[in-house]
Amino acid sequence: MDKAAPGIQMEPGSRVAVSADGTWQEYVNVPVTDIIEIPDSLPDDLACQMTVNPLTANLLLDDLGLTAGDVLLQTAAASAVGKMITALARQRGIRCAGLVRRHHRSSSPPDDDVREIVADPPQRAREQMERFAGDCGVAAALDAVGGVTGRLALNCVRDGGRMTVYGMLSGSPIPVSPDALVFRGITLAGFWLPQRLKAMSPAAVDDLIRTVTGQLTRRELAAPVAGRHGLDDIKAAVQHSEADTSRGKVLLVS
Repeated sequence: MDKAAPGIQMEPGSRVAVSADGTWQEYVNVPVTDIIEIPDSLPDDLACQMTVNPLTANLLLDDLGLTAGDVLLQTAAASAVGKMITALARQRGIRCAGLVRRHHRSSSPPDDDVREIVADPPQRAREQMERFAGDCGVAAALDAVGGVTGRLALNCVRDGGRMTVYGMLSGSPIPVSPDALVFRGITLAGFWLPQRLKAMSPAAVDDLIRTVTGQLTRRELAAPVAGRHGLDDIKAAVQHSEADTSRGKVLLVS
């Protein structure tokens, strides 16, 4: 932090994290309420990733209200936030499965904590999910893909279950039958982190930040780095970030 606002106890030079548009630059102005002070125990590689994916993973899982033994289905389990959700779910005794689009299979090694279900053909995928979930069924699904994959995830959810949509990787809408909502009692909701945080009290946000800081410090959540590029090498950084980043995030460093 270069300059603190009046009444703020943090000193210039304090290590902080922010979530704002235009952070790929040397200086950025943000509201003081958006500043997160970073403890010395948290290295830069982790601190720079804490303002989006770890918050999202915690809130998505908390909102579902799952308990030990429940089954959670994800459509992007190999993504950075998907892996964080799996790690948190494992701590709570939640069983996890991931729908994999065959032509979009990740180059990252499979996660032993996730049962991998190939989405094509859909009927076979549903049968595999039914065998994995057993009598309890799929309690909830988290979808970051949309399209036919999101529809398949919704169809796998048990009656009275819930699906939260937090991404649109396929760029396609999810066709939803009214039967799923009216007769099967499934709850379908959307999630956008800025909106979700805005609806929380300052005290609740502070508690969430402390929780995430502790999780990252204790390495309970993995935040791997695929590469680092200097501010004078923006083109290479963008090219790297647009390529396969399944091994981690691409960082800009000064």
